[in-house]
Amino acid sequence: MTTSSAAVPTVLPVPPFTLLADRVLVLPDKEPETSPGGIIIPETANRHGDREALTGRVIKFGPGMLMANGGRWPMPDAKIGDRIVFNKYGTVVVKIDDVKYLSMRDDNVLAVLDPEDGDANA
Repeated sequence: MTTSSAAVPTVLPVPPFTLLADRVLVLPDKEPETSPGGIIIPETANRHGDREALTGRVIKFGPGMLMANGGRWPMPDAKIGDRIVFNKYGTVVVKIDDVKYLSMRDDNVLAVLDPEDGDANA
């Protein structure tokens, strides 16, 4: 078994608030996109159309959407600290203490990356 060089940080910055309903809080990966010549491409230059997916680490989950029977809708099969792939559009930026988080509904989570594939491009 190989180990990934992209190890889970030992301490993830957890903001002091509670998520509601079906929200997931993610710390996005900070890997600026560069051209083959080394030029950093800004986030506003959308080359992939409106279906761009991003990656990041799960920080917190809400309790799940409240159902009519009083139960809670189950959250995604991800755990805190997992690296996930998610839809860029449908996220809300939450900035606390100069740390940028993304809040999204649980159905924006597209996949959980395998720990051994953590360095692979999503």
